[in-house]
Amino acid sequence: MKKTIYFHVGTVKTGSTLIQKVLWENKSLLEKFNFHYFNLVEPKLSLPRYANAEFLFDKDVVISDEEVQNYIDNLDVDNIIISEEGLWANMGMLSRKVFDKYDKKVILYVRKPVDLISAWASENAEPYNALQTEASSGIGVVPIEKGIEKFTKRYIKIFETFFKSLEILKKTEIIIRPYDRSQFENKDIFRDFLNILDINTDKFLKDPKYTITEVANASRTRKFCDVSTTVWDFVNIMNERKKYNLELVEYIYKNCNTGDDRAVIETLSNQSVIEIYDKLKFIEDEISIQYLNGKRLFENSLPFFMDSTKKRMEYKPVSKYEIKMLIHKFFHDQYNYNTRYKEETLEDARRIDSIKELALEFEKNYDVDIAYKLMQIAHELRPHGPFIKDKYIEYKRTLEETSQMEI
Repeated sequence: MKKTIYFHVGTVKTGSTLIQKVLWENKSLLEKFNFHYFNLVEPKLSLPRYANAEFLFDKDVVISDEEVQNYIDNLDVDNIIISEEGLWANMGMLSRKVFDKYDKKVILYVRKPVDLISAWASENAEPYNALQTEASSGIGVVPIEKGIEKFTKRYIKIFETFFKSLEILKKTEIIIRPYDRSQFENKDIFRDFLNILDINTDKFLKDPKYTITEVANASRTRKFCDVSTTVWDFVNIMNERKKYNLELVEYIYKNCNTGDDRAVIETLSNQSVIEIYDKLKFIEDEISIQYLNGKRLFENSLPFFMDSTKKRMEYKPVSKYEIKMLIHKFFHDQYNYNTRYKEETLEDARRIDSIKELALEFEKNYDVDIAYKLMQIAHELRPHGPFIKDKYIEYKRTLEETSQMEI
């Protein structure tokens, strides 16, 4: 019997990590149901990550097509599962010769566009993006506004590539499902995934060998995202980048009185919502025509609040001054910083910042002498400010070197 490979390819923010973790932790049980979760190469569990297609993407993993085929052919099951969100953007991988002898089925979950972009932007505002090279985008800690713009463009580009790739995979069955918990059996995406595989959900989930798993990967609130990205900006200015972590961000988030603690999507203006929807509408249109016989994935792809006559509360940003003071308090408490400017009044802080900015303007105009005198004043008022201190020393050194050259 010809074996079948099920390629679960994403998309992003559609419960892929949960599905992958459950599959990995229940891989022995899957065998009982004639399925195998591909593990010729162990997933990068230390990250933690449970996707199992490293052999297709990781250049350090050297495995020949022959080894992969022998591995699959020697399995005592007829169905193999390969799950990796990266395949969504690289569907050409499925046309590789190594998979030619097998039937192929592609499973793709698609989320409502504005909801998806909001969740993706939220994920990239989290602290782990600062150091995690394998984060969802690899572009670091991104403010929500920037994330909305970047990921809308990226989503469009990936889906355009996805549709083009499918032209060379005409014999491959494409299974597209709406990522909508209200449509899932018991609102459980893994049950929905088992249904796609034609596995009896009750038998599988009630089997004594079944391992229950929990993956908490809920999107953060807008306030948390704003705090995270604002703190990131401040610690970079303060030359304290190494001290940026989840503990610091959560401390600021819990103690910050300003900000908007709703879901990110609820803080977007109606205009932003419509712009995202209009740009991404072609995706559902194409899916509907090509794979669903004209049926729509969702009855209404717009967020729930767009149908409401009740006016939404306007978005309220966090106070950068409040966050700055909380950072200094945290550093003072945790690292015993002797920070005089922790006690600055808002008026003092603004005056010192104005002097600093004026000094930087004179530097841009190559008038280092005036820049030095202004930064000297700022340094006297804020002697422990690392940025001001570094600039003061830099200007002083420049003037000394210039003076020596003139002599």
